Amino acid sequence: MGAGASWLFFLLYSVGQDIDVEEAIGEDRGLVRREAGEVGAAATAEAVGVEVSAASAGERREGAAQEEVGRSEARMDKEKDLIDLVGRLRQAAGANLRALVLYGSAVDHDVREHSDLNVLCLLHRLEGADLESLRVVGLWWWRKGHPPPLLFTLAELQNSADVFSIELLEMKARHRMLEGADFLAELQVPMAQHKLQVERELRVSVIRLRQSFLRWRGRRSELAELLIASASSFDTLFRHALIALGQEAPKSVREAADRLAKLVALNAAPFHRVLDLREGKSAGGELNLEAVLKSYLDLVTRVAEEIDRRLAS
Repeated sequence: MGAGASWLFFLLYSVGQDIDVEEAIGEDRGLVRREAGEVGAAATAEAVGVEVSAASAGERREGAAQEEVGRSEARMDKEKDLIDLVGRLRQAAGANLRALVLYGSAVDHDVREHSDLNVLCLLHRLEGADLESLRVVGLWWWRKGHPPPLLFTLAELQNSADVFSIELLEMKARHRMLEGADFLAELQVPMAQHKLQVERELRVSVIRLRQSFLRWRGRRSELAELLIASASSFDTLFRHALIALGQEAPKSVREAADRLAKLVALNAAPFHRVLDLREGKSAGGELNLEAVLKSYLDLVTRVAEEIDRRLAS
């Protein structure tokens, strides 16, 4: 009840009552002063809260701006690396260089700290002398922190398409030509071995995740890296598990996880937590990474078992 309402209530209540009005007025004035003091304190606290909230919002905006600047700088750095790579390969391989293609998440300019620059180099010949001519470029590229290029001739790629169906389907769906004609657009990928490869790669990825955990030295940063690295394998395999089961290909990583989890009656939440970690939506310190790993490992193990069972039947 405010001070004004208190005074009005006193006037109505005091009619016909044997009350010391001066004493009552004095008490009410004291009440007014106390309430005014409380209002002032509340206003001060609210103002401080607003200032803290504004400061927090400002810090979040500044943090988001810094993250965007970091992403922009990362994109520029990696674009420069790609331009340098094309130039060095042209010089080293000469007329033997047929094409160069970038594939993976970096194609969509979705460059994060954990995004690799994955490239495939197509050559006319791949004999010992040809490989030796590229070694210096490969070593330079690796020292820049990028995976060594995949080297193929077109005939090798065509002949091995049946055993690399997952990888080549992903490349066909998501690639950017850096040099030469788009050979992936015309490449035919047989699906006869696709189901078998999905089964095998799911099992292999689970085994590798277990091995990685066994060599974990207890550092939280290492555990975060372990989870993030494994997610790159499983997000592709979840997508291809749906394709192998005759489902329509999902449009996003999270959609693939949700649809697959629903199909096999599991909860995709552990996978989403790892994706949040990878995308910077939650810091490692905010999560119980050990608990995340346990639930994540349980999820991918059960997915591998269920997909194996369903494809076998």
